[in-house]
Amino acid sequence: MDLRKELYNYRENKRKMSDLEEKIIYLRAKAEKITPTFSDDGPTGSIGSDSKIERNMIKIIEIESELTAIREKILYVDGYLKTIKPYQRYIVTMCIINHIPYSILAKREKTTVKNITKIVDNALKTKGPRN
Repeated sequence: MDLRKELYNYRENKRKMSDLEEKIIYLRAKAEKITPTFSDDGPTGSIGSDSKIERNMIKIIEIESELTAIREKILYVDGYLKTIKPYQRYIVTMCIINHIPYSILAKREKTTVKNITKIVDNALKTKGPRN
């Protein structure tokens, strides 16, 4: 995995994870509400509730697969962040994860852009969980 890319996408992945979890809850609730429809001849067949339940379950399985991939990325970044020094973690979080420009953070921290760049570069050189 490209560490910088995963850090940059971390917040978006967290949002996606939350959205996918909500979608799974919705689809499960929808599947539980479906009941067989009977006519005088019996169950309705291929357009009946069984196919709707099946379609919902397929969607759930696809979403769970996507959710697993996103969780892996989030765990990768979380593991990496635990391996670096607290101040490096703060700088990396602010610059890369929160997308705050180096120049703004440098002013906030009363330092230079060059120093912020150096801190980020050194942090990214740190061996992460699967780096």
